[in-house]
This record gives sequence, structure tokens and C-alpha cells, in this order.
Amino acid sequence: MASYSELTILRLTIAFAAAALLAGGAEAQCLHTCGGIDIPYPFGVGSGDDCALPGYEIVCNNSRPFYVDVEVLSISLQLGQMRVMTPISSSCYNTTSRKMDSNRWGFNLTTAPFMLSDSNKFTVVGCRSLAYISDPMSNYTSGCASSCPGDTVVSATNGTCSGIGCCQTTIPRGLEYYEVSFGESLNTSEIYNHTPCSYAVLMDYSNFTFSTSYLASPLKFNTTYGGEAPVMLDWAIFWGAPDCVEAQKNLTSYACKSDHSVCLNYSSGDQLAYMCNCNKGYQGNPYLQGSNGCQDINECEHPESYSCYGECRNKDGGFDCFCQAGTRGNASIPGGCQKNFLTPKAQVAIGTTRPAMALVAEELRRLALADEVQRYPQPPLVLEELSFVDMGSTMSIWYDESKTSGVYSLENKAVLSTEFAR
Repeated sequence: MASYSELTILRLTIAFAAAALLAGGAEAQCLHTCGGIDIPYPFGVGSGDDCALPGYEIVCNNSRPFYVDVEVLSISLQLGQMRVMTPISSSCYNTTSRKMDSNRWGFNLTTAPFMLSDSNKFTVVGCRSLAYISDPMSNYTSGCASSCPGDTVVSATNGTCSGIGCCQTTIPRGLEYYEVSFGESLNTSEIYNHTPCSYAVLMDYSNFTFSTSYLASPLKFNTTYGGEAPVMLDWAIFWGAPDCVEAQKNLTSYACKSDHSVCLNYSSGDQLAYMCNCNKGYQGNPYLQGSNGCQDINECEHPESYSCYGECRNKDGGFDCFCQAGTRGNASIPGGCQKNFLTPKAQVAIGTTRPAMALVAEELRRLALADEVQRYPQPPLVLEELSFVDMGSTMSIWYDESKTSGVYSLENKAVLSTEFAR
């Protein structure tokens, strides 16, 4: 005996979309949290045209958020995804009727601003199991089979879902509808004493780890997830305009309201839409205006995410990172800033005028005698390595006439002596 149920998400009317967008967000009486789960605009909990964009209304029932009849686990503005729970389909051997009893589920998103994410995988658990996922409207059918050699669960391995006790298959992007069915050629009628049931569900595979206990305990897989499994939905702004160029022609209905937001084209199968993100260096809600929208990130307060090993200064949309006074180098890497042994006067002097050479010579003489040079060896400062191109031809002539002499040791990596004729 088989029973079939379908979850249908209905698209609500969008007659008041322009008014809601013009408001640019929700008013105070609108809730944006339920049971500790954030419900960010354009989603919202409550009545009123400006609480949520039409088609994105959430119901909070006993501190649990629902989108129509599926429970919501999380909503991401940046990724354009919503994670919900959907039922697990099953096929179990009935010892009384001596037939397979199946409970099969389908999911219909054709009239909603959502699509099934290709991050989901169709997952089948069982020792003699064959299940299909199909969309009759697009002529799509796929599936997989799992078995256990010798019909014993000992052949399965924890954490492995590759055909022994568990199998998975991907789905195409843009799928809006699916239904589950079980193949009759493989069933548990002969192994019901060990594994009486087969299970199939489309689920977010990033949250799934196969356990052999799902085979040994008849209802373990089903009860572990409470008869439901998490599935990821993609969402975007599917109405009003097919892309960002067209959407920006009507600022009243344009959904990206923040001054620091950016519009991103979205395509999935035959569906064209757009979504909003905050500009680089900003975070928050791109669908809202003003202080509720995208705000500047103070990167200097989050060194774990924005590396700066020198002095950090925040600015709109970014930050500057530079070596502290008395050091130079690359402040964005560990140890990138090294102590600068040239005095400010000498740094200014290098490459400027003829009298400046005396200052450079004095600096070289000081370095040769300083204990600091011995304790913290630095790249050698050689007079001959200075750029006379920048100093000009007159400086080069003066240098030749000055009869300057210097001794440099490649082995010791230090200036031993430098003398200038006066």
C-alpha cells in the first residue's frame, strides 16, 4: 500500500509589492526573529504590507518559524538561501499484509520565489533499496540503489555513502518540483528481520553523515531527524524584472535599497532574477535603507578576519594597514615590519642635494660603530649602491671628485669603514 503527499508552496499575490518596497523595510510591530532564529527583511513575521515582501511572509508558531507548511531553520541574505525541513519518504515491509508500505512525499515550489539548491543530494538508506526522484513537468528523473553484500549491515561503513547501505546522487540547478518513488525490483521483503525499511529524501548533504545504526535499527534514520531532513532552498527577487539592469530602471520597485548595496544577477535553469548584497567592506541588510541597511565594517576591530600586523586605520568600505613609526616593510604579514635604522634626516638626505652626501656618510659611520648593528644585522648599506640617477649627473661628478673610499665585506655582511676626503 502506498500513500503520497505533496507539500505545495503557494506564491502569494504581489499586488502591494511597490508599496512595500517604497517603504524600504518593516515597521516596529513586525517581528524579525522567532525562537532565536533571525528572520531578516525581505522576510518578516506579522501582518501588514510593509512587514515582508509579498511571497516572503513567515509564520511564528510556538516559537518555531514556518514558511507556509515547512519549518524554517535559517535564512541567509548574503547567499540567498533558506534552510527548511521536509519529510522523509519510506518503504517498509508489512509482516501482516506481506507487502511494502510506502509513504512518499513531493515538494512543489513552482509558484513560489524559491528553487531547490543544487547543494542538496538525493539520499537513499537501506540494504535493498532503489528510489527515484523525478519532476514530471521537466521530464527529469534520477535515482540510486543501495545494497549490503550478503544482506548484512556489517559490510557498511560509518561516514561512507557510496552504495553500500547508503547512496547519494546530485540534482540539477533550477529544480522547482520533485516527487519520490521506490523501485519494486529491490525491497526488504526478504531481509525484514534485519532491515525492514528503506528511506529516501532530498537533503542538504553538508549536514549528513551516514551511520550503520540507520540499518541495524529499523527506524533510526527516520527518528534521528524526527521524520524530516533539512533541505536548502535558493531564493531571489523573481518578480518585477529579470535582471539588475531592468530592475534599476524602476527605483520604486527596485529591491536593493541600501546606499551601499550591489545588485547581482541570478539565473537558475530558465529562471532569471536578481539578488542584493552589501558592497565590499560593508555588512548588514541590503534590502533596507539608512542605519538598518549596509553599514561599514570596522576591520580594525576584527584582526582575526582582517590581518594587520602594524597600525590599522579604518575607513569607509575598507582599512589602511601600515608599519608603525620607526619601522618599514609589509604590515599585512607577520614580521613584515622591520626596524628602520636610518634616521629621518638621513632618509630625506638620500637622493636630494650634494651636501646630503655628508649626512649619508655620517650615518654610515654611525652604523659601523653601533652595537645595534651587531645585535640586529640588517641588509648592508653600501654607498655605491645609492641611486645616482635620481641625484642627477652633478652629484655623480661630485662623488667621483670626492675621492670617497669604502670597505665592504661580503662575508661579514656589514660596513667595516667608510671615509670621506675633506
